[in-house]
Amino acid sequence: MTASSRGGRAIQAVLSTSPNLCARCASSVAAKASPFARIPARLYSDASPAATTGSDAARPPPPPPPPYDVRSGMILTRPPLVTRELHPFENSFFFYQKRLEERLNTPFITGIYYKPDTARRLDWNIKVQDRQGTVAKELGVYNGKSSKAWDDELRVGDELSSQQSIVKALLKDAEARVSDDAEVIGAADIVPIDPPVSRVTEADKTGDVRRLDRQLDRTLYLVVKSEEGWVFPADVIPQDQNLHESAKRALDEAAGVNMNTWVVGRVPVAHVVTQPVVKDGTVEKKGQKTFFLKGRIMAGQADLKDNRFGYTDFKWLTREELEKELSPEYFRGVRNMMADRPRSSIRDDAVYPPNSQSPSHTPQVFADLLPRLIHLALHGADLAPDKVYVLVVRGLPTHISIHLQLSRVASHLLDELLAADGAKGVIDSRSQKLCGMTAISLRLRADTMVHSTQELHSGTHPSG
Repeated sequence: MTASSRGGRAIQAVLSTSPNLCARCASSVAAKASPFARIPARLYSDASPAATTGSDAARPPPPPPPPYDVRSGMILTRPPLVTRELHPFENSFFFYQKRLEERLNTPFITGIYYKPDTARRLDWNIKVQDRQGTVAKELGVYNGKSSKAWDDELRVGDELSSQQSIVKALLKDAEARVSDDAEVIGAADIVPIDPPVSRVTEADKTGDVRRLDRQLDRTLYLVVKSEEGWVFPADVIPQDQNLHESAKRALDEAAGVNMNTWVVGRVPVAHVVTQPVVKDGTVEKKGQKTFFLKGRIMAGQADLKDNRFGYTDFKWLTREELEKELSPEYFRGVRNMMADRPRSSIRDDAVYPPNSQSPSHTPQVFADLLPRLIHLALHGADLAPDKVYVLVVRGLPTHISIHLQLSRVASHLLDELLAADGAKGVIDSRSQKLCGMTAISLRLRADTMVHSTQELHSGTHPSG
């Protein structure tokens, strides 16, 4: 029965008992008397409650979260201020490139750059005469257009390609030899040019690790001394801050605000986890999960005065110095974010395997050997190559491979020398004339430095 039919019957019952009521009053009385009037209307359907089984009721509650403190810290770095020192191998290569450029370029036309009968033209003529006609300033006595231009290789032990020799030559060329009145200045009156500032600062000489002007060609990292040892500044993250805000706050509260810093990004670059100390089911010391962000210092200096963390000292250290100061577990957590920019020096164990007998000489020979190898490859290009050799030099900032196409005579000579030298071998180089080309007789470690194409394709190369 519908609601309208039920209401109609109720009105009829009221009218029959009280004939003096009008239809409007009868409808209101019927509404008050209806048992469904006080039930609120439901415009949606309720989900029935799930029945609780016995297995769910017996399930134990989930374990509490591990007792860790989530912390955020800052690895503040000072980037390198100068370029790194070049390796002797690189110096030798660049020197050879400059002499090769002298051979390939067109002759230098003085009249284009210097007007005749001027003080600058006279100064240029005097300096070129001192260099015996060499246009370049730091290449020594060498004429790329003469009949002896092919002899552009330095001898073993020649210091002409060293950085000190190049700087000395450039400083000498920068000295004024002619005055503004076109008068030649005597040797006693020549004003020397001040040399560049030394790359080794006073902080490097005294060993002051708290100054920022040390190790100019390396990246420095700020570490502070706490009760646990040397660490990066960090603090617990409050609920109203995120990672980078908390890291910046921790740095300001630890090292002061007398620094102009910049947070590189909002993503952690490293993290260190310290496990909690638990005894008899009770946590005696909470663990720590510390996330580090990377920052740069532009100006200023750290100041630990009145810091609330109890830090007592700070240092600006390189990667190698950090490895000695930080705990092993701590350093393993942050070492992968550090730029690996070692000194441009190689060791004997970097060129030869650790279990081999390294020769008594230094790897300096490779720096002088490179121009000869390139020269050999260039001069042997017109001849039919018999073999292709690859010289792999390890221990440098980058791995360098040089492909040499040798004539049949040169490759046969090289094979004989390698076979006679055996596994121990020393390094030697000397020039010979073979079939009208300058060949180099080499004695190297055949198992480490020189490998034929067949060995490389067969996968027997020690570097894989």
